[in-house]
Amino acid sequence: MPFIDISDEVFAVAAPAAIADHIKDAGRLRDWFPGVTFAALEDRGEQGMRWTATGAVNGTAEIWVEPVMDGAVLHTFLRGEVKGSAKPWPLIVKKAAFAIKDALEAGRVVGSA
Repeated sequence: MPFIDISDEVFAVAAPAAIADHIKDAGRLRDWFPGVTFAALEDRGEQGMRWTATGAVNGTAEIWVEPVMDGAVLHTFLRGEVKGSAKPWPLIVKKAAFAIKDALEAGRVVGSA
């Protein structure tokens, strides 16, 4: 089976606590990563979450939330063996990060904190 080791970073203007709360929703995880089931491995509070991943990817996933200026950098990782048909996993990881950013910055006026 092929192995993936993907990492991505995106900045979001949102409080680390709000980001951490947002990423803990299992329904969102299913939407962001189709065919992958996550089980909490480590709740790192405002610093994010680590999960085991099973299904289309068997391995681990993590979103580490690093406070920076008036927001945070989301460091997203997906590692494991890929099962089934090939999916564009790097694009899926990027879309997940931007879904988080878009949801938490919705309604924010550009240039405001």
